[in-house]
Amino acid sequence: MSGALNTKSAARGYDNAGPLTSVTDWLGHTTTTTPEADGNTTSATFGNAEEATNIFDAVDQMSATTVAGLTGITLASLTYIRDANSQLASATSTELTHSNETYGYSSRDQLSSVNTSSYAYHAARNLTTLGGGHHPDLPRRQPAQHCDDRRGPDKLPHQGRDSK
Repeated sequence: MSGALNTKSAARGYDNAGPLTSVTDWLGHTTTTTPEADGNTTSATFGNAEEATNIFDAVDQMSATTVAGLTGITLASLTYIRDANSQLASATSTELTHSNETYGYSSRDQLSSVNTSSYAYHAARNLTTLGGGHHPDLPRRQPAQHCDDRRGPDKLPHQGRDSK
């Protein structure tokens, strides 16, 4: 492969306790974050002045997030409900065009369903079927995925490794 090396970089800022407080990209766009003492990001203000505010429950799992525009008008709001095992059970949205989602899990704590789509795994716990019956090696459009602040998408299956 020939061509110029990617020289783009981002600068990160941290407070004295260690949590991330800002990120500035190579175009000069800055996102600032407000961490709690335990490291949860309670708010993030983006370069376009939109602000995301996050709420965490007693065990530090995100339970809601709201995104407001420059004038303070709510652009999107998501509420997350957890099951008895602290796994994401549902995500309810307002001001968004996509539907609410419900999640199911197997006895092995693997994602088994999102709404009406099912997921299947073989005995070694590797994903064999994506929601909608697609094999994981075949390209397909991915469903909307809600992200937990610290772990990325909640319990989403990853081919070739455990979901735990």
